[in-house]
Amino acid sequence: MSQITKASMKAIKMYKHIVQSVERFIIKCRPEYKIPGLYVIDSIVRQSRHQFGVDKDVYAARFARNFGQTFQNLFLTCPTDDKPKIVRVLNLWQRNSVFTAETIQPLLDMANPNASLSQMKFESSPQSNAITREGGAGRESRDTTPALKDPTLILQLQQLANSLGLTKAGNNSVDSQQESQNQIKFNKKLLDFDYGDDEEEDE
Repeated sequence: MSQITKASMKAIKMYKHIVQSVERFIIKCRPEYKIPGLYVIDSIVRQSRHQFGVDKDVYAARFARNFGQTFQNLFLTCPTDDKPKIVRVLNLWQRNSVFTAETIQPLLDMANPNASLSQMKFESSPQSNAITREGGAGRESRDTTPALKDPTLILQLQQLANSLGLTKAGNNSVDSQQESQNQIKFNKKLLDFDYGDDEEEDE
């Protein structure tokens, strides 16, 4: 996940392709990989807001455009035990002002067991409402990183990065001049996010 996030920051000019690839991964992957895919979205958006600022972040607005389809797929296909994790991420986004309540609430409504997810229509907010333009980037909690110990999952995430052409194939040598010029301020602490179950977040 760290590798994909770093690569996404370096290739920000290709953000549309990156967002599309992550969304496609979530839709096509096996059910047990749905939540890690959501964590990749979360990691990219929070790092982008931290590194480039809320006003210059392009990832949040782009991901928000297809949130209806993405989260409908998550709620319909992920294991039942994983659905509270989706709700928790949405609550964390809302609490930390990553997205507005108008963007998050329709997604939370999808978690309602009394609603028919297959018939639910998502009304996307305008892009201007998709992201809160207030300084909420530095208020994320930093407790634990989700454990990605499944080698198959790690392989799939690496393949996702490779499909974007964001990783160097078989060449670990780096041009020191280019590296110094394109130095990225990557905040590893942003990857430390509490995705664990917390009854306080249940609404």
